[in-house]
Amino acid sequence: MTRKQSLRLIALLLICLAFSLVPHTAQAQGLPTRTFKVDTFEDLYDNVQDRSCASLSGKCSLRAAVTEAGIIYDGTPAFVHIKLPPGVYTLSLKTPPFAGSSEVHYGDLDLPGVDELTTPNEVLIEGTGGPGNPSIIDANYIDRVLELGERRKLTLRNLVIKNGWLEADSDAAASGGGIALRAQALLNLQNVRLTYNETHCTSDPDCTFSSGGAILSENANLSLFNVELDHNSADFGSAIYFWDAVGNRDFSIERSAIHHNLSQTTAIAGKGSLYLTNSSMAENDTLGHRFSNIEFDGTVWIQNSTLISASPWGNVEIRGTSNTLNIRNSILTNGLDTLENSYKNCKADNLEKIFSEGGNIFGDNSCNHNEALHDLVLTRAETMLAPLADYGGPTPSVALLPGSPAINRIPEICRAHNPYSPFEDPPLVTDQRGEPRNDGLCDAGAFEGKINMNLHLPLIRK
Repeated sequence: MTRKQSLRLIALLLICLAFSLVPHTAQAQGLPTRTFKVDTFEDLYDNVQDRSCASLSGKCSLRAAVTEAGIIYDGTPAFVHIKLPPGVYTLSLKTPPFAGSSEVHYGDLDLPGVDELTTPNEVLIEGTGGPGNPSIIDANYIDRVLELGERRKLTLRNLVIKNGWLEADSDAAASGGGIALRAQALLNLQNVRLTYNETHCTSDPDCTFSSGGAILSENANLSLFNVELDHNSADFGSAIYFWDAVGNRDFSIERSAIHHNLSQTTAIAGKGSLYLTNSSMAENDTLGHRFSNIEFDGTVWIQNSTLISASPWGNVEIRGTSNTLNIRNSILTNGLDTLENSYKNCKADNLEKIFSEGGNIFGDNSCNHNEALHDLVLTRAETMLAPLADYGGPTPSVALLPGSPAINRIPEICRAHNPYSPFEDPPLVTDQRGEPRNDGLCDAGAFEGKINMNLHLPLIRK
């Protein structure tokens, strides 16, 4: 094998490891496995911490299993697999069940933080009914649903996270209505829906805004794959508030849908670096008429995604004069008949930091389009987009109507920028639905269309 061939092989391995299109639970090699099979829908606290997941009734509840998963026995970390049969797991313990009770025994589900010298358990909470029959965790408006402490590692799979409610009297506390991640934690979401989670401020003057209606990520690592975020609300980041003060945390969203979230500003807000790939954002409303989909202080990559603004002001804004907005093979347009005179699909503190990577369709001239790279500037009607709805796959998408100029937008395969690849950006082999992109041509947006496809127009679920 030549040196050149060796380098290519190494690059391929790095791509497969760091940017796999089919994510999996990162179980460390050699960790002992502990499995808890939840066998009750009741919200029962862990009676005795003894590896047995036992409540007072002898049943293994979800809360008891999460409590046991947070304990590292004998200083030896484990891979903890919590299995949830299909059904609704309603949180009901609003107050301490006994004097001196730990917070893990009531309110939200907690994986407490660990110190720097401790290796945490790796935890997987999985609905056993598969993606088509997810298990439901309902916070019942008593608290947020889940808090992931410092340095914790968690994967959620085949779940619905709903009805988290957080009302607080300080800015720091009023964050993360569905899930909150603390510093250096790691959360992977796979086939998960977060819906109707909310954060609010009380009338206390020390609380000026709430954030992260569905998810707060505070100097932590967050990845979403086949995830739906809908009908969540907060003042800032109705879907996600991601804050990375250091600048070395991962934030990626792939094959996901973010829709019908409500805020004063935008659906995704925060600071850091964001990679949005094969995803749709639409119908995210902003009471303050701000940038309805993304407002971010950092570098943003939008790749083969469809972003439709529901704001009369704009679609995507990047803060910071050195930060960049990179857009590749995507559709950015507005969904309103009436717009502010100053409406912009793309806005940045430094307009020269808006880069088109080609293959895009933009609703106006604000995204620095490049006709030589097959960019177009068209209205939404001219782009020929169907409504956001269920066209197959695990999440709602925005279909391309037959004859849309987004179909076969560039004469080559779609590729997504990979920050970990030393050589070439890897190809995108599927669209948002998981349908193959295999015709050798790249469609703009998250949906792989066909010129003569027979498209039915279903209604979006509410």
